[in-house]
Amino acid sequence: MPVKILCAIVSLLFLASCLSAQQPVPQFEKDIRDYAWRAMENPPVPGCTLFVGSSSFRIWGNKLETTFAQNYAVNRGFGGSHFTHNIAALDRIHLPCKPDRIVIFCGTNDIASGKSVETVYADFRYYIARIWNENPVCKIDFVTLTHAPVREKHWDNGDKLCEKVRQLAEKDPCLNVIDIITPMQGPDGRVREDLFVQDRLHLNEQGYAVWEAAFKDAFYSKVRDEMKHDVHELFRARKALGLFDDPRFEQEGVTIHEPAADVRLDLVFIGTEEKRLADSCAIYLRRQAGVHFDRLSIPEGGPYTNIVEAAQSLGDDKDARLVFSVMLAASGSAEEYRKNLREMVDGLLADFPESLVVLHRHHDAKRSVELEPVLAFYATTPNHARVRLGDTKAFRYFKRHEMDAEALGRFHGAAILDAVR
Repeated sequence: MPVKILCAIVSLLFLASCLSAQQPVPQFEKDIRDYAWRAMENPPVPGCTLFVGSSSFRIWGNKLETTFAQNYAVNRGFGGSHFTHNIAALDRIHLPCKPDRIVIFCGTNDIASGKSVETVYADFRYYIARIWNENPVCKIDFVTLTHAPVREKHWDNGDKLCEKVRQLAEKDPCLNVIDIITPMQGPDGRVREDLFVQDRLHLNEQGYAVWEAAFKDAFYSKVRDEMKHDVHELFRARKALGLFDDPRFEQEGVTIHEPAADVRLDLVFIGTEEKRLADSCAIYLRRQAGVHFDRLSIPEGGPYTNIVEAAQSLGDDKDARLVFSVMLAASGSAEEYRKNLREMVDGLLADFPESLVVLHRHHDAKRSVELEPVLAFYATTPNHARVRLGDTKAFRYFKRHEMDAEALGRFHGAAILDAVR
């Protein structure tokens, strides 16, 4: 047989084997695309509680989000997934949610497929390292692997994985283990089979009720939620633990972010209709370690001189960045609105040469005007870096939800943080 033909056959066989090994990917790709589209149509609230992992979350479905609505729950579980699949989804559906807490139930499929405990644990470490690389203070709750009756032969390895995670959690205040094995046991110490559906793998309503109680105990732990963290200390501790040593950082071209100097802001809200919105924005920003406020001023409206006086009242802190957070409702035509907005922004830029102006789209469809033309104008001026587009996602969110000042404040806070950074 000619060498060229032989090489072609070998190449085809190799390609076929690669495609065979990647067979599950199209299914997960569809799930990932569906979630990405859902996030565009119905944006997650920044600072949400994100549920990720395998089928137990997927089956819980929208009811999970309703159950934990107070936490702005977002369900992104997809059936049959391993840690590697969730790692692949990080940049597309996990990190864009900007979660303050991630609840992950994953590893059962990994172990059942024959992966070693060490391999699965390494994947888990890389997953959380990627999360903390973007948000060092994100709380991560690892849900212990169930003792599903149908997978009894894998219990020991599942328990070994959970123990490794527990030991790591003792060394990092942002990592927690939610034990669902103990509350699912009967008087004999074995898992209650009546908590599962017929396949003896997935939960029924009684089983989910047990999970709900365990999760709420973890979520509403005031001690943990009120903990303050130094991002520089967290980074040094995680580096000492080797969390950022995984070769996949380099292989995937992911830059490891060493925490920068603390961000200090003087924030003036313009056009804010509700004090709770500004308070929520400030709380969201304060939760992001490394962001500090010296003062917070909220003008009640009125003439431009009120804005100037409010900004001047903040004092002269050379270490703080003065930021104007602007959300104005349209009262006339879109052209008039943009003209008036530009006049105000021009005044702010002239009166406060070192300031940053962040423009948010109004959340009410009847009072909202697109801001991109205003940004396009400033992009051609020397002030292009000082006028930034703020939040535009809340506009879509409130098409499907009732007005919630706390949620709106979080959207604004996330946009301000992006603009400042």
